[in-house]
Amino acid sequence: MSNIREVARLAGVSVATVSRTLKSPERVLPDTRDKVNAAVAKAGYRPNLMAVQFRSRRTGNLVILVPTIANVFFARVISGAQQAAQAAGYRLLLCDTQGREEIEREFAALVYAHQADGVIQL
Repeated sequence: MSNIREVARLAGVSVATVSRTLKSPERVLPDTRDKVNAAVAKAGYRPNLMAVQFRSRRTGNLVILVPTIANVFFARVISGAQQAAQAAGYRLLLCDTQGREEIEREFAALVYAHQADGVIQL
C-alpha cells in the first residue's frame, strides 16, 4: 500500500503539494496537478480514512433511527434522507430499532464515540 510520501516522490513534488492537490486542486497549477494525479494513479494511493476523519473531526456518517423499516412511510422518509445526505457529502447508516430504547441509545452513542456526526430519529 502506498502513502503520500511515495506519491510525492513519483510526482517529483513535496508532500505538501500532494496534500494541497488532493484537498484543494484549484490552488495547484494544472501541470503540477496532472503530475500528482498521475502519481496517485500509478501508486494506487488512497487516503487513510481514519486519519482524515481524525484531522477533520468529521466522519461523514449520519445515523437514522427508525422503529421499523417494514412501514412504507418510513421507507419513503429514509429514501429522501439518503438523497439529502448524499448531496451533502454524508453516508446514511440505517438502524431498525424495533421500537427498543436500548438499541436507540446504542446507535445514538456512535456520535459520542466520534463514529457518526449526527442522529436522525423518526
